[in-house]
Amino acid sequence: MFFKDREEYERYLQKNEVEEYTFGQENYFNWTDDGYIKLENNKFLKSNKDVSQYTNCMGWCLLSDGKTMVLIKRPFGDIYRDLSLENYYKAIYNNIVLPQVAKQFQVSSAIYYLAQKDNKGKRKGYEPIYIVTKDFKDKDEELIHGEVILEENESDINELNINQLVDNIMTYLERNGYTNANREQIRREFIKQSFFNRFVKQVDENNHNWALLVDEFDKTARMAPVYDLDCCCEIGKRGNHIRKTDDGSSVSLEAFIYQYKDEKWFKKYVAEIIESFDIEKSFLDARQETNFDMPEEYKDKYRDYFAFRRRELQEAYNKVYVENMEKREILEQR
Repeated sequence: MFFKDREEYERYLQKNEVEEYTFGQENYFNWTDDGYIKLENNKFLKSNKDVSQYTNCMGWCLLSDGKTMVLIKRPFGDIYRDLSLENYYKAIYNNIVLPQVAKQFQVSSAIYYLAQKDNKGKRKGYEPIYIVTKDFKDKDEELIHGEVILEENESDINELNINQLVDNIMTYLERNGYTNANREQIRREFIKQSFFNRFVKQVDENNHNWALLVDEFDKTARMAPVYDLDCCCEIGKRGNHIRKTDDGSSVSLEAFIYQYKDEKWFKKYVAEIIESFDIEKSFLDARQETNFDMPEEYKDKYRDYFAFRRRELQEAYNKVYVENMEKREILEQR
């Protein structure tokens, strides 16, 4: 993030409710040998922004480079303590590996880092871990949560039908003067995000967990990167916060593909994922981007999980595009 002058920088500080700080200090992360950020109080300033609406967030901070805002939060397992120790760590590691899986689904994601405090101490058999993510907003963007969009449209803020959510996004953008091209781009991004969520079995798709990033000055909008990835890959209870296709399905990959089967871009998109998906690449990218290397035993769990999901995706694709086509050709020949 760059600022054209001191005045713009000071507006940024005021907007994010942080005290004055200085430029020129770039090395704001110190790392442990295990790849954790060491959260040292002298390395950042706390913002006064309220995060009370988030159950596991500790607060926003301005790092010592004077221009990077980060959010520090506690893991999902610190809030919902019925997780086994294995699933506690898996919920944490979801934040490391799933942003890289999202990239293979052509979906942008928040990037998460793991952190420990200087005064760490063991509790209940594990080291306390914190999750750090950089603010993904550009300096002139505002984050508009899905529930706000639905409320402004006088729609049900608990709506989970994918097409209904898309319609609400389109209505909101059209009403606020965004172009047809921008709206179509966002429509496809939302469908891709929803498809990625289904592939990783996201069970927390409430309408506070997706958002638009809008720049009112330039009249541009984009989907916010996917975030809050703890409750994926069989972590968290299946509840009432999972998006549905028009037939009511909340789990079937086949139902999702069938819903968009007539859109040429979507068929090509799914075929590309099946052809190129590689969990080993996600491990490598995660290590390079976050400085954290997951234990091998957890990599094996993800290898097994995604090998199975990729086979299921291939089967679903074949049923929609291959078997149905063959049936259609047989009927046409009669």
